[in-house]
Amino acid sequence: MTIKAIEVKRQQDQRAALRPVARAASQAEACLFQYDSSQRNSLRIRSLAWPPLFLLCVLFHLTGCLDQDVEVTGPQADASDSQQGSLLVVALEEQEVTVELETLPSQPGGDGTQRVIMASAIQAGYPAVVLADWIFDMVAEDGFRTSNQGEGCEPLPADRTSEAWIELVTRDVGWDPALNMRGCYKPRNLSRIELMAHPGGSTGE
Repeated sequence: MTIKAIEVKRQQDQRAALRPVARAASQAEACLFQYDSSQRNSLRIRSLAWPPLFLLCVLFHLTGCLDQDVEVTGPQADASDSQQGSLLVVALEEQEVTVELETLPSQPGGDGTQRVIMASAIQAGYPAVVLADWIFDMVAEDGFRTSNQGEGCEPLPADRTSEAWIELVTRDVGWDPALNMRGCYKPRNLSRIELMAHPGGSTGE
């Protein structure tokens, strides 16, 4: 074998040896940048985190530990966000239950949004409750509490919840505009309804 032939053979062997590395790098890049519009939170890459993640994927592909069909997910997938967004805590004195709003009957609003009547959410958690025996307070996800907003924002009789609705997507509370309810009775992103013994009632209008 001539020197030239030996050199050609050596170059071919080098390319063959590097071929798995190149393939792994390509697979790793595809893994990192794969983006599914229906699951936007599947993988979020920050510029500082990209190099170690890329090298880690290369190593996994070289050792056969990473299957391309396995999806890498973030801490909060869209499905989890959706489910959490439909959950509402209903507390009755020392008890509390979590109600999934999306499982309750809903009706379309004037703007096309789906709404659940607030009384339905309460009775889903406590089917035997007599609303007229209780008053209720509302707490939003950010800590906003209706009864903490001063005079005129006292807890309402719980039978008034038949006049209020909760929007499914936003969990915003709404009322018929004709009722002229104060803003404190319309919390956004409602997370909790608290029922307390009825002390005599309040109109809240």
